[in-house]
Order: sequence, then structure tokens, then C-alpha cells
Amino acid sequence: MILLPFIPAPVPPVAVKTGPTAGLTEDPEAFLSRHTDITEALAAGKSIRTIQSETGKGRNTVMKVRRMLA
Repeated sequence: MILLPFIPAPVPPVAVKTGPTAGLTEDPEAFLSRHTDITEALAAGKSIRTIQSETGKGRNTVMKVRRMLA
């Protein structure tokens, strides 16, 4: 019987945190100040699709502004 030397398993590298970092979230007031055209259209009672077509901004942006104003 031949004995082979013990070789330890390689140690995995230390996990590095990935994903969003602090400071990447935008202040709601700053976001709303960039989309005043959407806030005015929502105040006028226009529909989401109408606002989207008039402003040229995405439906998700219009919905996000509406959620922030609620």
C-alpha cells in the first residue's frame, strides 16, 4: 500500500459583496423635481398612457412618480 501525502483542499476566496452600494438610491424629492411634467399631468387627472405618450417617458417612470405622490 502506497501512502500519498495529504493535500488540503483549496480555500475559497473571501466572498465579496456585490449589488447596490450605499448612496445609489435617489432622494424622492430630487426624482420628483426631474419629472415635474408628469406630476402636473397626474394632478390634471390624465391617464398613465396619455402621460406616457405626451412626455415620451416610460410607463414605469410614470407609475413610480404616481406611487411617490400617493
